[in-house]
Amino acid sequence: MSFVKYYEKGYFFAESVLDCIKNEYIDVVAVDQNDLPYMLGLPKSFGPGERDSIAMCKSRGYVFLSNEKKVYNYCKKHGMQCLLLPHILKSLWKENILDKEDVEELITEIESRDNTVITDKDSIFS
Repeated sequence: MSFVKYYEKGYFFAESVLDCIKNEYIDVVAVDQNDLPYMLGLPKSFGPGERDSIAMCKSRGYVFLSNEKKVYNYCKKHGMQCLLLPHILKSLWKENILDKEDVEELITEIESRDNTVITDKDSIFS
């Protein structure tokens, strides 16, 4: 699903992403011929966006960010750098970008607005 569709559905993060694209903080890249060999070998259980993104990260040496443990495990098994949302949240706290209370508030906001559960919250603050 494109970020515009996420935005239209009311997901709060999409507006921030679209602003970052508009202000050129984030580059938009597309799948190309070099990515295709990687796409063909990916599990069919992954969504099309996951397959495209994993293939691009693999062929270009990018770090993949996911909120899916199965995708994370696949990436690790195949030698790709991959981060889960709790890794990012922990880094925000450990690097003093946000204090603990701000990260806790961000977790609550993400869970509420995106109707998701961030598992293993204890590991974020350990």
